[in-house]
Amino acid sequence: MIETPENGYRYPLGPKVEEPPIPVGYIELQKAVEMLGQDMFPGEWTGEEREIIECNGYGQEFRSKVEIETDKDFRDAALMAQCELECEAYGGDPKLQYEIRRNVTENPKLYVDMKALLPLSAETLKEIEARFTDKFDLATAVRERREKVEDTFLHEMLWSGLLSAFYVDLAGKIIEIEPHIWGSAEGQNAFKYNWKEIPTYFGGTSKRPILIHETAIATALNSIPLISDDKKLLEKMETLLKTDPKLRSINAASLAVADEAVGATWESKAKRLARKYTDAGKYNPRD
Repeated sequence: MIETPENGYRYPLGPKVEEPPIPVGYIELQKAVEMLGQDMFPGEWTGEEREIIECNGYGQEFRSKVEIETDKDFRDAALMAQCELECEAYGGDPKLQYEIRRNVTENPKLYVDMKALLPLSAETLKEIEARFTDKFDLATAVRERREKVEDTFLHEMLWSGLLSAFYVDLAGKIIEIEPHIWGSAEGQNAFKYNWKEIPTYFGGTSKRPILIHETAIATALNSIPLISDDKKLLEKMETLLKTDPKLRSINAASLAVADEAVGATWESKAKRLARKYTDAGKYNPRD
C-alpha cells in the first residue's frame, strides 16, 4: 500500500473530491460579490478584498493578504521594540528574545511560560505605526471597499429581497433562501463563507455553495445607485420626526417613507431605512 507523505502530495489515482454541481445559469456568491465590487469600484477593486479568511496569532480575523501582512509587520515591529525595552532594563539579547517570542506567537503549540514584556507607551506605538503609513493606508482602503460592497450586497440586496439566493439540496432541487435569513447570524455566517450548511443523512452535514442567478445579478447591479442613495429619504425621515407629532419613533418614520424607496417589499425597505437612519446617528425623538 502506498503511504501518502504529509507534504501536500496527492496520489494521481486517489479518490476524486467531488464538488457540488453548479446549475447552468447560476454563479457562486463569491463571484457575484466580485462583480459588484468591480461595478462599485471600477479600477480600484483588486479581487483580493475577500481573498482569504485567516487569523493572526491573537485571534483576529482577516480577509485579505495585505491586511494580515500589514498587521504582522506592525506587531513584529512592536514586539522588537518591547524586547529592546526589556533587555535594556534587565539585560539580555533583544534579537534572541524577539525570535523566541515571535515563534511562540506564530506557533501556540510551542508555548513556554514567559513573563509579560514591559508595555510600550502610546507615543512609541504611534512612532512604529508611522513607519507603516503606506501599508496601513492600502490595507484600510481594501477593508473599506470590502465592507461597503458586503454591506450593499448583504443588507440592501439579499436581506431586502431585491436579489434572491439559492442552493442545491441533496435531491438536486434548486432551493431559494428566504430573505429574512440574511439578517440572522446563520445568514451572515453563510455570506461570510459563501456556503450554506444543510443536514444530510445519518446526522451529517453538507456544505452547499450559495448561488445567484446570472440574469438577476445583472439587473440588481443596475439598481445599485438607486438603492445606495437613500440619503434624501433619511433626511425626510428626520424632518418628519421633528415636525410630525404623530411619528414618535424611527420605525414609524421609516414606514412612512418606505413606498418611495427601492426594494422588494414595503417591510424590507422600511427595515433598511430604519437601520441606515440609526447607523447615521440622526435625530431620535426618544433620546
